[in-house]
Amino acid sequence: MLLEWPPVKITEEHTPLTDAPHSRTAEGGFTLIELMLVLVIFTVLTAEALSLSISAQKSLWNVQGSTSLLDSGLRTLTLMKQEIRLAGHPDAGSFSGGAVANHPGIAANSFTTATGYGLIFEGDVNGDGQVEQVEYTLPPGSQTLVRRVTPKNLDGTIRAGSTVSGILLSNVQNQLTGQPVFSWSTNPLSQSPFPQNIQTVYVSLILNTSTGGSSSASNLALATACERMNP
Repeated sequence: MLLEWPPVKITEEHTPLTDAPHSRTAEGGFTLIELMLVLVIFTVLTAEALSLSISAQKSLWNVQGSTSLLDSGLRTLTLMKQEIRLAGHPDAGSFSGGAVANHPGIAANSFTTATGYGLIFEGDVNGDGQVEQVEYTLPPGSQTLVRRVTPKNLDGTIRAGSTVSGILLSNVQNQLTGQPVFSWSTNPLSQSPFPQNIQTVYVSLILNTSTGGSSSASNLALATACERMNP
């Protein structure tokens, strides 16, 4: 005996487009307002990132400028300390009276000039047995500290045409700030007149440089005391 089931009726139902009000936006992409909002957010984030990048670069320039200033300044002070130590060395007491009388240029005459922005002294600064005249000068209105070295002749005169000049430091601000580069103390026991009786020279350098091609600047103040070997 066969069982018969009632026929199944299949119907199709269609959802009207009005039942999905957001389907057009999802299928058609962003609206104009949404695109403008994204563009504004992107612009703000880009500007902020650029500002941070510029700030980081300026900081790097300042660090590099300060490091370069420090290195140059310390090298200059080291050189000055070594050379000023030898001011007046060797003195006349290192030789016999006859030797000095015949060749006065073998003995150094210590300091001959001392001002706030210039020093001139004699000494065997090269260690070659030859006395040289050494000059440190920061000319009026200048920011360049200059070093000049001229050998002495055996007769005590300065050897003309043999001066060697070089720049020790640029961007020295002492003249602009009114601060002297050089100051000193004298030897109270010395019978020599000033400036030959200078015992210790104090060097003070105020350095300034613009870094990274911008208006930002690094400033550095360095100082040292230079004692003479034969005060």
